[in-house]
Amino acid sequence: MTDANFGERADQLERLIGLNHLQIAENSRNIAENSRNIERIVSAIESFFQLQQAQRAEFLEFQRTTQAALERMDRILDYLMRRDGEQSP
Repeated sequence: MTDANFGERADQLERLIGLNHLQIAENSRNIAENSRNIERIVSAIESFFQLQQAQRAEFLEFQRTTQAALERMDRILDYLMRRDGEQSP
């Protein structure tokens, strides 16, 4: 290999090293941005999960109180029907 070829090859390698360095820096920025995005998504999922748990608890309480109200109405209707049956001639 001649000195000229060696110099060209060294310049070529130097350019490739520089390009690799830029690519590594860009990849590092992309990784950091992806990490931030993942953190935001995880936070949103946790918030949605907590909201879902709260809504589920509210629904179960609504279901329980509604069922209790229906049972009371059923007992009142039974009482009224028995009372009306006793009052019939």
